[in-house]
Order: sequence, then C-alpha cells, then structure tokens
Amino acid sequence: MRRRAHTERSDTERLRKIRELLNFSQRDMAEELGVVHGAIGLWESGQRKIPGPVRKLMALYEQELGVGRPTAIEGFPQLEELETGWLARTSRLSATGLRVVGRTLMAILRERLHAAGDDNPIRARTQTAIARQLVETFGTLKGLPHKLGQLLSYMDLKASADVRAEYAQLQHLTPPMAPNVIAEILVEEFRQTPQQLFAEWESVPCAAASIGQVHRAKTHAGEAVAVKVQYPGIRKIIEADLKNAAVIERLGATLVRHVEPGRLLEELSLRFLEECNYELEGRHLERFRALHASDPRIEIPRVYPELTTTRVLTTAYVDATPYQPFRASATVAQRDFAGTVIWDHAWRSALCHRVFQADPHPGNYLFRDEAVVFLDYGCVKEIPEGLHAVWKAFLRSIVANDPQAMAETLVAMRIVPDPDKFDFAHFFLLMRAWYEPCYCDRPFTFTREFVAGRWAAQLKEYPQPTQMHFPHELLFINQLQWGLYAVLADLQATANWTRHFVPLLTGC
Repeated sequence: MRRRAHTERSDTERLRKIRELLNFSQRDMAEELGVVHGAIGLWESGQRKIPGPVRKLMALYEQELGVGRPTAIEGFPQLEELETGWLARTSRLSATGLRVVGRTLMAILRERLHAAGDDNPIRARTQTAIARQLVETFGTLKGLPHKLGQLLSYMDLKASADVRAEYAQLQHLTPPMAPNVIAEILVEEFRQTPQQLFAEWESVPCAAASIGQVHRAKTHAGEAVAVKVQYPGIRKIIEADLKNAAVIERLGATLVRHVEPGRLLEELSLRFLEECNYELEGRHLERFRALHASDPRIEIPRVYPELTTTRVLTTAYVDATPYQPFRASATVAQRDFAGTVIWDHAWRSALCHRVFQADPHPGNYLFRDEAVVFLDYGCVKEIPEGLHAVWKAFLRSIVANDPQAMAETLVAMRIVPDPDKFDFAHFFLLMRAWYEPCYCDRPFTFTREFVAGRWAAQLKEYPQPTQMHFPHELLFINQLQWGLYAVLADLQATANWTRHFVPLLTGC
C-alpha cells in the first residue's frame, strides 16, 4: 500500500511539473489532454488516480521536455496475426496513451483549421512525438484505424511539417506480416507455395497498407510483377470496426454533417468491405486502364487474372518514384505536371465516365518523368446516371456564375428539402469560393492556406443539417474533392485548372 501511495504521489508531482514547464493553467492542461477541466485538479491533489493512458502520455511530454526517464516507443517489427476484436483493438489504442485519438480524429478538422498559429517549440516537438505513436499504433492495428491515420497524413493541412512527415509513413510503411503467414495464404489460394507459383519471390514486402502488403516477384515467363496479399482476417477486422457505429457516425458528423446517419454508415461499410475483394479491384484496374488508355500520362498496371483471387492481386510491377521522395526532389515543373495528371485522372473519370477512384491519398501514386502511375482501385464509386446529370448541371451553374441554376439543381438532387428555409445566396458564395480553380481561367497555385481556409469556411458556415440533406451517393465525391485539393496543395501545383476542367464538364 505504501508503494502504491508513493507511486500516486509521484504521478501527481510529474503532472504538476509538466504543467509548470509548459506554463499551462489547469484548464489549459485539461484542454491539451482532452479531458474535463476538473480532472486536472483532482489528479494533482491526489483525490483521483491518474489513468494509465494519461500516464503514458505524460511520459511522452517528459521525454520531449527533457525531464524524467526517457520512454522508448514500443516497436512492432513483425506481426504474426492481427487482433480482430474491437475491444482488444480499442485496448491497444488506450494502452499507448491514445485516448487523445478521439479528440484528434473527430474534431481535428475543426480544431486544426480554426486554431491560431502556435510557435511553441516544446508543443511542436510533443505533437510530433504523439504523431509518431499514432503511426506506430495505427500501423499495427491496420483496418479502419489505419485508414483514419492515412486520412490524417494528407488531410491535416494545419499540422507542422514534422507531424505530417510522421503521418506520411502510413502511406507506405507498416509492420509486415511474417513470411510463413503470407506463404500459407498463397497455398490456400493457389495450392502452391510462393516459390512454386513464381520463378522469383521476395519474402520481404516492398509496400504495406491497411488491407494487405505487396511483394515483388517474377513470373515463370520472366515478367516482373507486384503481388498484393491480403492480411488474414482483415475482413473481420473491418467488420468489427464498423460495428462501432458510434465512432463512424461521430466521424461522419465532423466530415459530412448532412448525410442521413444510417445511410452514411451503410455507404462507408459497402466501400470498405469492397476493398477486401481483390478480384473486384482487379476488374476496377482493367476498367480504368481502358478508360484512360488514350492518355500516355496516366499509367495503370495491367492485371494478371490467373494470379488473382479474392485475397491475392497480381499486377505488373512498375519501377517508379513513391510520393514522398518525389515531392522532396521534384522540380516546380515536375510537381505542376504531376498535379495536372492527377487532376485530369480524377475529373475525367467522374465527369466523363461516372466512376472515380475514391481514395486519393498520396500513397496511391508513383511518378515517372512523363507519367503518373495510379495503383490502388480498391475504393471505387459509380454515380447513378440520373444523379450524375444533375450533379454536372450543379457544377456548370457554379462555373457560369448562375445562382438560380444552382438553386434548381440543389432542389432537383433533393439536397434542400425546404427551399423556403434555405439561404441559396450564401451557399452559392461558399461554392464559388470552393470551386474557384475550376472557373478562374488563370494560373492558380494550390496552397495549404487556400484549401484550409475554404474547408474551414464550409465547416463553419454550412447551413444547419435540418436545412440540407446530402445524397449518400455523393459522399465519396466529397472525399475525392477534399483529397484531391489536399494532394495538390501539398505539391503546391500550379496550372490553369479551368482549361483542364471546363472541357470535361461541357464536352463529355
């Protein structure tokens, strides 16, 4: 008992010391940790025991402040199996002090976009350390938490460069599954070991993500291929994540406040679970290869159907530069070229063919001198023909500066259930600001400030949910546009986007 009392006193002293070094009031500290105000006072007075997750987070602050004993971040060099239960996975998050993830994931868009600048170097280093633990934990859990981490890696526009660098690891680096686990999957799917199935097989993956990991290999015909193998039990993991509907709906309330809650969860579930079907992704790849075959700037690897199943996808291996090295070394002209190709691929798909790749995060691109390689078509959305026509009319009304036409399309898409209670003029101004690159007809540079400002305005000034009803079919259109803008802002790409956009809008 004496030892326990001494430990608790020690923890209260640690917390008080951290707060003093940060020059925080108890209220400031509560906001920093994402807890109610009174909790800090109770912890510092010893009236309440400091929870384990907070003690873990305190160790991070001590490490960054140079006090206390350094705490190493737990590493996960190789995984034998994945945790499939929601409770176990939630416990893993808590055990590494990630209760703050709730605040980060559900409110980061508002808090980051509306917060004033903070040049405190201690806070900056601490936030980087927290981001590093997010990467470690998300990478290990995979599934939906990993996907949310990937979202932060390019959508958190107000994060510092160091924090974004930590998040960016989720685009291509996660702990791999053990070679014997991958071999067992190939035996189950093809009745052959990797060495029998391929002339050459690299057991160390060259890429890993939320659903599977990629190995280089060579076919018996001598062709270099990339073999994506799905993590065992990943479908159960995603199903378990999706069962925690409260988390999904809270995230949806932050990102898309006007989608009917039940339909939002249904749409997310369909898209995430479709990603577990690699045969379907293979068909998507071939479809997009055909749609963009006439554009040499767009390269999409061919699929080997005889080496593809629901859990294994084999495509041609493309030797090109991943996003982060490209961004670090590319010239201004190269970034501008890459940005226009990514822009054209997204809008041509959606405007001309009613289908689009709905997951535009940077890990899905590779770069050559004269082409951009598009890799991942697991998350693909098709827009119904009738809705597609009205949606294009909505875009034309914005480009043509025609508020009356825009109002008519909003009513036609049933976005506005009661026109008499809706401020069409204000909404039109918001849309004109958001779509400025599509109609300004001049060289326009995407910047983080532009995207963050437009995004903040929409989150803050959108009409109340009772005044709008956003069709669930267009949910991923928002993700496409937000993600596209975020990537172009990270590239700081410049072009006359109007001359790329308008011909697709009016000519398809």
